[in-house]
Amino acid sequence: MSHTQTNYPTVVPAATFGGSSAAFVDAGSTFTMVVTLDGVLFACGNNANSELGLGTRENHDTLQRVGGTETVRGYAVRSVRCGDMHTLILTTANTLWSCGHGAHPLCGTQCQARNDILRPTPIKHARFKHIDVVAVAAGDAHSAAITARGRLYTWGAGMEQVGNLNSFHHIALGHANKRVQWLPCKIDPKQFQFARLGCWHYMHPRLMLPFVMATHKRLGKNAVYGCLPEETASGNISQHTLYATSGDS
Repeated sequence: MSHTQTNYPTVVPAATFGGSSAAFVDAGSTFTMVVTLDGVLFACGNNANSELGLGTRENHDTLQRVGGTETVRGYAVRSVRCGDMHTLILTTANTLWSCGHGAHPLCGTQCQARNDILRPTPIKHARFKHIDVVAVAAGDAHSAAITARGRLYTWGAGMEQVGNLNSFHHIALGHANKRVQWLPCKIDPKQFQFARLGCWHYMHPRLMLPFVMATHKRLGKNAVYGCLPEETASGNISQHTLYATSGDS
């Protein structure tokens, strides 16, 4: 892969995305992932640990098509989060997929993995008690997900080496221990006084009309939601029907 330094923002050619437009982007330590409006994932950059999900470890200095519905079981990609050596992919069906460094507890697909995950691989829905995943985050050495019922799951390194073999610091996975967590594990809701987490919760249809009216420039002039950016209000309105209404234990 050739390395060309760019010191200022440069437009990515429109043809890169096959006629679609970029809708979501995230950047890892040395790689970039882009989701288009039609739910297709593209990637470029360092791929030493298969974090691009292209099926190889070859680096790419231009955006490559990772895939869309044909890659994630008939669903489109909604968003993506990049860590240091892994990627988390969320679909429009609110299922979570991952790829990247398999020898570290980052991807959440299996215990004691030995090989890198070359292509996007689903994290079993049962790991989240069959509740939809609506928000995710990827760190250097751990991952996190929030379900539609506002429950937080984390997995990754419970202890990370710093500097030398005798120097460690605790990575806060929230499980009151320093154990490595290979698979998603729910944080005890009591830690949050049973409050629901996240901003993508189900909204009851009866509340939708008041919410929309409150975001209107004239009708909602003095409403508490009147100061919301337009894209935030639109996002809440367009996404609220995507999530399951079944309970979470």
